[in-house]
Amino acid sequence: MERYPNINIVDIQSSNISLLGATEKAQFILANNNVDALYCTSSLDPIGAARVVVSRGLQGRVKIVGFDDLPDTLEYIKQ
Repeated sequence: MERYPNINIVDIQSSNISLLGATEKAQFILANNNVDALYCTSSLDPIGAARVVVSRGLQGRVKIVGFDDLPDTLEYIKQ
């Protein structure tokens, strides 16, 4: 983090590899912090995060970093 002084980790949460968990954790993080990006580590996490970002109208403001080629993930990338 020394090389990137403008990046702050505001929270670390676990979805327990669950879409519902990812959605709940993204809601919690976005409700309680000024966030520019979410870093997602399981294949379902970016889908849950994207659902929350879209529902809050934060597209273009909150970036999501994730991975996998699940159909829902690819659909959110297209959006």
